Amino acid sequence: MSQKRIVFLIFAIFGLIFLVVGTIICAKVFQYDNIVETTAIITDIEEYKEYSGGEWRTHHKTHLLYEIDGCSYTTVAEMYSSSWTIGEEIEIYYDMDDPQKVGSKSTDLALLAIPCLGLVFFSIGVTALLVFRKKR
Repeated sequence: MSQKRIVFLIFAIFGLIFLVVGTIICAKVFQYDNIVETTAIITDIEEYKEYSGGEWRTHHKTHLLYEIDGCSYTTVAEMYSSSWTIGEEIEIYYDMDDPQKVGSKSTDLALLAIPCLGLVFFSIGVTALLVFRKKR
């Protein structure tokens, strides 16, 4: 097998892995059947560094204040957008059974990049392999 075929086979395999894993992650995250949307105010954005995989990575925790049926809630969410600022109002959703469990549909959309990239890599790999096969 030529080196080009091996490279495109690796493209196809990794693409398929990203496509499947990304689809499973998105299926779990995009279960919006028990949620309610509300507006929250960002009270703080905490930035911290964590050593992982041989390098320092920057992570963020967003502190939120929101109201549900006259009761105020505060929570720290592991979601972040570089466009957010302290004092800004953002749209969030919360779980009706656990109002402290929150998320943001706008940040959830970023997860779609995983299966989309997987589809691109898989398509490139499979298309190239089919072209090589047809030439043979």
